Amino acid sequence: MTALIGLGWMDEAACLTVPELPWIGPRRGQPLDPGALEQMTQTCDHCPVLNQCRHYVDQAAVSAGFWAGAWRHLSPDARVEDAAGGQVA
Repeated sequence: MTALIGLGWMDEAACLTVPELPWIGPRRGQPLDPGALEQMTQTCDHCPVLNQCRHYVDQAAVSAGFWAGAWRHLSPDARVEDAAGGQVA
């Protein structure tokens, strides 16, 4: 079994600067705001530890939340609604 990488890199994660975003998903029964999704994606795109995050997600088999620019799991009741009201995620 491969040892997990250390977690010190998380101290430099860009997501720490915007804790109000739904990194673990929206509240049960609520759709995810497309603006929040865009902001989370942009935050990850410019994160100084994005590669470490990707590596950690793979090693730890993370199965929930928004990590390294992508949802690791999104329950059916947490779908994103586009401007027309259609579900897009």
